[in-house]
Amino acid sequence: MKEPTLIDLGARLKTIDRQLVFLLARRMALSLKVGEVKEHIGKEIFRRDVEDERMTESRILAQQFGLNPNFLHSLMYLIISESCKTQTIRFQSAKKPADEVPSYGELKTNLLKLTEAWAKDYDKGYGKTFFATKTYLDFEHKIIEEMLKELHSQAVLLDLGCATGPVSFLYGPKFKRTVGYDISPTMVRTAKIKNGTSRHHGLEFKVADLDACIPEQNESVSCVIMNLGTAGDIQNLPNLVREIDRVLIRGGKFLLSFYNKDALVYALEEFLPWEICLAARINVGRNVLEVRHSGKKISIYAKACTKAEVEEMLGGFSGVALTSFPTLISFLPDALLHDKTVFEHVLEVDKEVSRLNRGAYLIATGTK
Repeated sequence: MKEPTLIDLGARLKTIDRQLVFLLARRMALSLKVGEVKEHIGKEIFRRDVEDERMTESRILAQQFGLNPNFLHSLMYLIISESCKTQTIRFQSAKKPADEVPSYGELKTNLLKLTEAWAKDYDKGYGKTFFATKTYLDFEHKIIEEMLKELHSQAVLLDLGCATGPVSFLYGPKFKRTVGYDISPTMVRTAKIKNGTSRHHGLEFKVADLDACIPEQNESVSCVIMNLGTAGDIQNLPNLVREIDRVLIRGGKFLLSFYNKDALVYALEEFLPWEICLAARINVGRNVLEVRHSGKKISIYAKACTKAEVEEMLGGFSGVALTSFPTLISFLPDALLHDKTVFEHVLEVDKEVSRLNRGAYLIATGTK
């Protein structure tokens, strides 16, 4: 086996340093929750008996792992002190409690602000930077391609929540008319600029709030695609499903992607000592999607669904099929998956377990 170079070792150190910061951030977030419980039950922030117990444990752990006990004692003292300081600042501030969900209007405003900042780099960033998200998109595209082979009409394709139009540009040429709808004027404007360069015939991009309606005529659409969890971004999902039923022609097909409430990654995430390699993850309890952008975490509205909930919503359609993906890839370390051989084996296993419905996304297809 090839000996690692100084550059290789330096890269490994950077990865570990990042994980240390990640774990510290997670600990501080947990300490805020501890502080809220203390406030609720009337406990003081600083408890010397608990601190002394943790300091003693740190010295024992240091000896077990061959570390200097004084070093780990000092480090734990700093961490606990910062936790207490964070709790104190939290109590003294006028900010909302950490578990208070912003209003739907605030979350929608966050979405528009995010898309303004994101539109320019969306195509090269979202589906390529995060390994699990890229893998999911590849899986989803295969399902879309199989669905399109079964279509009897290629008149109109709707790309709902189109962003900058990657789905529209990829599948639009198969249809006489393709319309991408998005709530973000910035995303739509970016898609139109791309279309002006590409000159795709019959391709349009329009601003629309899909919570209200789909601005198309009754029984005029051959296929509806709402990918990458976007169906979960709609607050009034039953109304959206009714609108899809209204605009689809008889025999028309749809693909809707939801965030999966029963995903294994959400059950395990709190216990993982590394960052998951999804671009965005659902906070199931708060119905928000926490998106990472430029080093910041921004919350927008999103609701995860169970398989049973999706099946009930889509009960009026025929041939409804559900699968979920990715399961293992959504929570394994990114560094592990960059080994091509390991990734290929994990991918095969992930495809096999997709029918267990524990993947990060639920994909539903069906026919009117």
